Amino acid sequence: MNHLPKAAMLTCLVCLCFFNSFAQTKTTGSISGKVSNSGKEALDAAMISVVHLKDSTFRRNAMTDKNGAFEIRSLLIGDYKLYVSYFGFKEQVKHFSISKEQLQPKLDIHLDSLKIIGLQEVTVVGDAPPIKVKQDTVEFNAGSFKTKDGAVVEDLLKKLPGVEVEKDGTVKAHGERVTQVYVEGKPFFGNDPKIATKNLPANIVDKVQVIDEKSEQAKLSKVDDGERKKVVNLTLKADKKQGAFGNASLANGVTDFTNNRNRYEGNLNINRFTKKQQFSVLFMSNNTNKLGFSSGDLNDFAGTGGASSLSGDGAIYNYNSNTKKGSIDFNNVFGTEGNSGLNSSTAGGINYRNSFSKRFDFNASYFLSSITNGRQEKVVQTTTLENQSLFASNSTNGDSKSFNHQLNMNMEFRIDSTQTFKFRPSFGLKRNTSNSLFQFESIRDNQVRVNDGYQRGDQNSLTPTLDNYFNYNKQFKKPGRTFSVRIINRLSQNGANTYNDQLNNYQETGAFDLINQYKKQEITTSNHNLNLQYSEPIDKERSLAISYELNNRIDYSERNTYDFNDQSAQFDQFNPLFSINYRNRVTYNKYSTRLGVRKKNYNYSLGLGLQQIYLRGNSLTQDSVYKQNFVSIIPNAELNYQLSKKKTVSMRYGGRIAPPQFSNLQSVADNSNPLNVRLSNPDLKAEFISNGSISYGYNDIATGKNLNLGLYAGNTFNAISAKTTIDVATGKQTSRPENVNGNYYFSMFGYSYFPVKWGNTAIKSSIRPSVNAYFRRNVSFINGDKLASINITPFISTSFNFSFKELEFDVSCNLRYNKTTYENNVIKAVNYYSVNSAMSMSYSIPKIVSFSFDANQFNNPGYTSNKSSFMMLNASIYKEFLKGNRAKIALEGYDLLNQNTDVFRSITDNTIIDRQTNILRRYFMLNLTYRVSKFGAAPKKERSPFF
Repeated sequence: MNHLPKAAMLTCLVCLCFFNSFAQTKTTGSISGKVSNSGKEALDAAMISVVHLKDSTFRRNAMTDKNGAFEIRSLLIGDYKLYVSYFGFKEQVKHFSISKEQLQPKLDIHLDSLKIIGLQEVTVVGDAPPIKVKQDTVEFNAGSFKTKDGAVVEDLLKKLPGVEVEKDGTVKAHGERVTQVYVEGKPFFGNDPKIATKNLPANIVDKVQVIDEKSEQAKLSKVDDGERKKVVNLTLKADKKQGAFGNASLANGVTDFTNNRNRYEGNLNINRFTKKQQFSVLFMSNNTNKLGFSSGDLNDFAGTGGASSLSGDGAIYNYNSNTKKGSIDFNNVFGTEGNSGLNSSTAGGINYRNSFSKRFDFNASYFLSSITNGRQEKVVQTTTLENQSLFASNSTNGDSKSFNHQLNMNMEFRIDSTQTFKFRPSFGLKRNTSNSLFQFESIRDNQVRVNDGYQRGDQNSLTPTLDNYFNYNKQFKKPGRTFSVRIINRLSQNGANTYNDQLNNYQETGAFDLINQYKKQEITTSNHNLNLQYSEPIDKERSLAISYELNNRIDYSERNTYDFNDQSAQFDQFNPLFSINYRNRVTYNKYSTRLGVRKKNYNYSLGLGLQQIYLRGNSLTQDSVYKQNFVSIIPNAELNYQLSKKKTVSMRYGGRIAPPQFSNLQSVADNSNPLNVRLSNPDLKAEFISNGSISYGYNDIATGKNLNLGLYAGNTFNAISAKTTIDVATGKQTSRPENVNGNYYFSMFGYSYFPVKWGNTAIKSSIRPSVNAYFRRNVSFINGDKLASINITPFISTSFNFSFKELEFDVSCNLRYNKTTYENNVIKAVNYYSVNSAMSMSYSIPKIVSFSFDANQFNNPGYTSNKSSFMMLNASIYKEFLKGNRAKIALEGYDLLNQNTDVFRSITDNTIIDRQTNILRRYFMLNLTYRVSKFGAAPKKERSPFF
């Protein structure tokens, strides 16, 4: 099985040679010329597109150079139409022919200027060009890119130059990930692009617009801040403005033909939309480890991707003030933890959106899920000291169940043309139960046993949460003058009951720990955030922004611990040593100012902030009070420079302070794991984290080529690290947090996309090489000695994609190397590498049958597991039938070689951990899918989708 990389490369070369020879067997010609305005001045970067006259399908495109010249090669003999478009000028269409008598015709084209006001779009009557560039938008005419019957938008996107669709459905345009798909300029069922690309039929689309969308702040202030995100807008044909679509699938199968263990999957997706309304229902149930809705899916589907959040059991505020983005905390709400193990899950959701008027939009969604997980795990851990090593092995067997609810609403009021108000409340409820058995033993490198034992645990918990998000924006008459208010608050409560039965034997000393306890804990959290921001234009090129942010978090925790009473056979002996009752408060103030300057080819900003953090801790159990204050000046800067229409350079620098957690400051007794004792340090200082980056981007819209390079660096002053003492006689580790300096990192990345031309055939292919490298220095202390580890991780990958009519082929290979060394050679260096390769292919015989397969070879030499190298082979054969290929029946095989393995290695300081977990292996399924769609013109009067 280790020959897959060679086989993949050989197959790739055979395909290249075959299709290259095929492309060269026919006579080809070229079209060239110059484009200028009415004053005969050359027009740089005018878009040139060629369409075959017979079937109106797109053939080639190019852009003019600085002299207005262009040339399009490899055109077969025939008749063509040439489209010329340039923003602000009237489009032109020219006819030309390639013949044996004239293989290289030339055209001189003059465009007339249009009188336009601002950015108002000019409607051009007549043939639409295949590709048009309009400032920050590249527009594709869907009719010029042919797709098969029953094709969806994803199939259309695969045909467009410069657009990629990855295996998981992720869309990239010109090297950047598409974050959202709009339909007729409005969000389509939340923020998940896949809902539109995988469900909307391709034949209802008129235009595909790839847009570099400005930030919300730039839209509000009318002043461009240089921030962009890649989005796609689909404009629909006039008679397809409303409709309903969806699909349902049922599948059943077995893990092996020799037993009766069944596997099942069921999915339902129903969507209805009009110009103002969107209504959808999702449902899924399976026991094939498909966990349904991830946190990202839920944010996308519910349309909360632009909301800020206060998340985490500790109520950590994680709103990103740089990107102005966040999300409702769905983390593990739907049990999406536990990708390993064997999972059975059922989940469903409903989403409703309505634009009741031009001033009021409403969106509501509700989700629920139930997930059961069975997990078996084996871990081998090697801890290296200066003179010897400890080897620990453990196994875990456990089951967990979760049942969850999530209700979200999103309301936007446009008070008038200058004022908007947004309100996003959400409520969540999560119930978890789990039980596990953990068994372990440790030995030294001389094979002497150090310790062994077990831990049996049971836990149940209930966590309700309430989040609110308020945002008010005011745009004044003067362009660029704005004022905004943002208020976020979260209330949460976590109640947990835990039973802990544990035995630790220490072989050398003969001592042991025996624990049999019940703990009842309740944590109540309230977190409130206020942000005020005012921006004022100084002149046409400069603007000033002033902001203030206040965050106040209060945690109240009470834990009562009871020992087991042998006489009463009950947990009724109160243990005050491991019982706690405390109240903590964190108050955060930040005052910031930022100067922005925008020129024709570049923009930059300089900012300065004053950050204050006040910590107050009150232990009611120990009758103690803890206070600490942190103050720091935070600089930030950003520069974006456009070297040309194809090349950009960006540089950024920012900093922040991170206070220590109360768990590191306050002494709280905890015997949940006597082998790992954590102490506190009330003298900890706050960390100051600084990061800088420089990036380069090259994007050629005409050819589809793009290149992205980046270099990142960061340093942490007063980094909070661990000072660990390891008792080699017992295997116990005692760690205490300490501030250290000398922690820093460097990283770089490079990604490129090169289309491969194949003459005038309908082939689309590309090569996508990438490289990443990471360097990190980390300081800690082991048994009193300073340990400075240096980790270097380079990663190289390349992939080749090929599609020709009904054939799609992909091959990829990546190499990762990981090396950790220690300064002064205190500990022996550790290194390992992995080589992974993949190949996939799909082919359809029109109106007969289709098949596909994908093979992934994983090679991880050096892992402790004897299954560190394995192959995953999946295959399916399917038949589409009924009108418009609405139905599909498929026979699918997963992990045909029965080798699937979940192995993972991690290195931290002086410890190597190899982990292996049970995972779903070979099974076969018969799947029936039925897709429905109905579209028409928008009705004169819309009704509620519920009736």
